[in-house]
Amino acid sequence: MTKFRALLVGVLLLGFAGVASAQVDCAEIEQVKIKPKPKRNRMKVVVKSDLPGGTMLTIEQDLGDGTVQSKMMEVNADGKGRVMMRNVVFGGNAVRVVECPEFSNCYAACENGEEGEFSTCFESCDEGQIASCGCDDTGEAMCECIDG
Repeated sequence: MTKFRALLVGVLLLGFAGVASAQVDCAEIEQVKIKPKPKRNRMKVVVKSDLPGGTMLTIEQDLGDGTVQSKMMEVNADGKGRVMMRNVVFGGNAVRVVECPEFSNCYAACENGEEGEFSTCFESCDEGQIASCGCDDTGEAMCECIDG
């Protein structure tokens, strides 16, 4: 390994260690929004906050089949962060901010009937609740908050 590569690896490891150990003041988060794009199997997650620029948040998406997708989001100087979740499956998709589990939202898009026809719902839960979404047997979307 060259000295440059060793230095680069060291810098990356130190950088990731600093991000992982940083504490997030969850009271500074004002809103976590989900903007679904069901025809493209994508979902944009937007955070509005008073967090300082450069704060890293982990956005975790439960795809409903036991699979979890995580992405890192960097908050900009205006306190906003955006990340696009890809490969979103039809049915329930619960999203949470790992560092602040009190922010739990979900979105469901269910095919009902003809191709291209969707039933959708969205639920943003209060602190202490967990979002749960899915599709019933008729293809109707169901979203609810469960006390956790």
